[in-house]
Amino acid sequence: MLHVGEGRSRAITLAIMALAVVTAFALALPAWSSGGHSIIRLLHWWLVTVDGDDSWKPMRAAYLWFKQGDGTPIYQHVFFQEHIKFQYPPSSLLIFALGERLGFSTSNHALNAIGWFGVPIVALATGAHAWLFTRDWPELVLRLAATAIAAVAALTFYPVLWSYTQGQIQLWFSAMFALASLCWLFDRKRAAGALIGAICFAKPQFLLFLVWTLWRRDWRFAGTMAVVLVLIFGASLAVFGWANHVDYLNALSYMSHHGEAFIRNYTVNGVMNRLVGNGQDLEFEPNAYAPYHPLVYWTTVLSSCVLIGLALFRRRGGAPTLFDFYIVALSLTLASPIAWEHHFGIMPVMFVVLALTLAKEKARWLSAAVLFLAFVSCDVFLPPIASLAYGPESMLQSPMFFGVVGVLILLYRGSASLPPVSKPHEYALAIEGVAEQPAQQGIGQRA
Repeated sequence: MLHVGEGRSRAITLAIMALAVVTAFALALPAWSSGGHSIIRLLHWWLVTVDGDDSWKPMRAAYLWFKQGDGTPIYQHVFFQEHIKFQYPPSSLLIFALGERLGFSTSNHALNAIGWFGVPIVALATGAHAWLFTRDWPELVLRLAATAIAAVAALTFYPVLWSYTQGQIQLWFSAMFALASLCWLFDRKRAAGALIGAICFAKPQFLLFLVWTLWRRDWRFAGTMAVVLVLIFGASLAVFGWANHVDYLNALSYMSHHGEAFIRNYTVNGVMNRLVGNGQDLEFEPNAYAPYHPLVYWTTVLSSCVLIGLALFRRRGGAPTLFDFYIVALSLTLASPIAWEHHFGIMPVMFVVLALTLAKEKARWLSAAVLFLAFVSCDVFLPPIASLAYGPESMLQSPMFFGVVGVLILLYRGSASLPPVSKPHEYALAIEGVAEQPAQQGIGQRA
């Protein structure tokens, strides 16, 4: 029998979700009125199709050297000699090679046009998550409201819009990840594995998804991901040769030893560089990384080992849940030495799923508060403050970092109680069952 209190609880959950979106807009108003970056201005730039080249410019330089250079490996020339921050693997250049072969345009405008559609794809996929996760709600108006709020939250999510404005290939991956999450919900693990494998063509840290899925014995996901990886990297080796792929390891090593101090680097490496005053944190240096600092380097290495180790190997028995899937994606991103805000465009679906499931926890008010603050922290860019450039005060310039950490903690808490169900509506029912467990039966003791 439906309790009146349940409908009220669902309405409150939606009110908190809506309030988070409204709060982000309210905090963006000062930046918008002063001409600074804000989700309002970024939404306008997306609507009028502004073209950026943050990804395409270094990729184009690398491909041009490969085509016209003297045979020196790509990274030796472009990365180390010209100091162009081409950070992607050689396989990313297949975009240009295939464009030439098939006669497709690879202009900035054409590549950004693909990214333009990535924004509504993320929004629609996030809205679909909300619709599916509320399948057990009897109130149609609340289901529609949940779907609309989720879609708007994703459509106006700062990392997603910033990806488009910058001309970032990461927007492609945000859209693919949202679709992979949707496939996971429908137990289409082969499709999800294929999408994650496709992301790896320019995001190599997601290769560890294959290790994770093999460890968890999810053979359908692992099988299609492996096939896609073989096709991508087979083609890349055939086009760009072995030497360029080995040379990429040198670039990876250099980036891991240095990282970035600029405030938009929301990783342990970025926080540590700013904490010890190592490098320029208020202005982006387009041709230089932070100086090597042993404390920053080893803290990055140790934290990355912990993040990745926990995400990949913390348990083996049982089928992985959707939260496990999210934990791996977010941990691999956070563990990288360099991760700008656009790398966290994978998070809208996480926010929505957390909001609609953790609301039934015993400690739902604490979870709601953490999730609310995390969303606002990730959705609002605070302009750099010179007086907070160095030392402990610099931590105040990394709100997104702490928002991401908060989401990761909530995912771990939720994953501990979420059974490995395969249908979208079953997640809501599973959480309902967990919430009803008496305190002496384990998970109910969390409060």
